Amino acid sequence: MNCLGADTLSQNITVQQAPAISVSIDTIDLAITCGDSITIPVNVNNNGSGDLLISENGYTDMEDTVHVLAYINHSDTASMVNPIVGAIAQYFNKFTVTYFNSNDTSQLRNALVNKHVLLFPERGNDPDTMYSYYPDIVLDYIRNGGNVVVCGGANSSSDPRLNDMSLLRAKYLKSRFASSFTTSDTTDILTDQIPYFFPQVTNRCYPFTISNRNKKMLISNNGDDILTYRYYGKGKAVHMGFSVKSNSPDEVKRVMSNCIKMAQHRWPDWLDVLPEIDTIHAGDSTIANFVIKPIKLKPGLHYAYINFISNDPIDSIRTIVLKINVTGLPILTFADTCFDFGIVTLGDSSTNMSPLRIPDVIRFSLIQSAQVAL
Repeated sequence: MNCLGADTLSQNITVQQAPAISVSIDTIDLAITCGDSITIPVNVNNNGSGDLLISENGYTDMEDTVHVLAYINHSDTASMVNPIVGAIAQYFNKFTVTYFNSNDTSQLRNALVNKHVLLFPERGNDPDTMYSYYPDIVLDYIRNGGNVVVCGGANSSSDPRLNDMSLLRAKYLKSRFASSFTTSDTTDILTDQIPYFFPQVTNRCYPFTISNRNKKMLISNNGDDILTYRYYGKGKAVHMGFSVKSNSPDEVKRVMSNCIKMAQHRWPDWLDVLPEIDTIHAGDSTIANFVIKPIKLKPGLHYAYINFISNDPIDSIRTIVLKINVTGLPILTFADTCFDFGIVTLGDSSTNMSPLRIPDVIRFSLIQSAQVAL
């Protein structure tokens, strides 16, 4: 189409009556032996008049080290990256940071393996078009349980990252120096130990208007989004709209730290819920199978909180609490009766991986002249 031409775009929008979700149980409380597995069927009903769309997300407290991939391409390390890392470490020390400085999509996908958080620091003068290459990679990462945190940034007109990566539908409102902020929910992990009201006059903030229906705005200024997230699959997309500097107030530093600490609260690797996405017609129901495989859990009590996310306009989130009591001791069995480590000299070590039934290794170091017995 040229300047003198014209065209027409059309889109069909289906308007339906509201669905209404109901779930057969709200708590699963069971005991299971190490090495066993069990499937718990949960009925999900649509008592409304329109189609019900459901998906699941949730978390358990892993309390382990959070591995962060920091996308530092076009971000100044001294002024934009180091203050963020320092703020995180001030309130949370169980994390590692790997720096990524490339536009290559395949390298980004590979770098995200075994990372819990993809962090985009405050941006510098990067090309606006670069983020449009990342949606498939980033959304697949979140869908499978990763978390993406986009820190505030400004250029001449807007910050396109949230939209270009399809993380949030966001309209940039220009950076500002704000006198106070309001916290709507202090029970969320992202606002842990953040007061309902706090001032911030040292550095700029980067407010947005975010229009996703399933967003959760935690901190605002004049009603605009400063700290907001939404679930996508099993992970979260987070807008963190503070400029984090070494002289930022404690509240801002703690929010930044919480954005990384939240990855300890992630989808349990011992649970599958099938199907992950479903459509339930009016008056119909489906079965969500909770498949519990506690092969990585130590004996004792373990909790998880699983949300059914739906398009029910009144009850869009239904939570099921899982309380799992793992009993018994782990059992190690071998496929072979003999382990051949070859010739190992004094001070060296050797590994034999083949005879084990579980994903582990037998490893020893010869530190003195002696026989090795298993």
